[in-house]
Amino acid sequence: MPKLLTIQECAATVSLSVPQLYKLQSRGEFIKPLKIGRSARFLQSELQEWIESRSIARN
Repeated sequence: MPKLLTIQECAATVSLSVPQLYKLQSRGEFIKPLKIGRSARFLQSELQEWIESRSIARN
């Protein structure tokens, strides 16, 4: 089963603040959440891919 993360867990993983992630998300530069009822969760695998894509773009 895929691991689901909260926005706070994503922020801690990438060392950014929650507001910074929301800002990136509004610009289309961060992964989209899965809506589960009223909650939003992020797939850990998509977050890992996003991290890897950012490090590739840096080089």
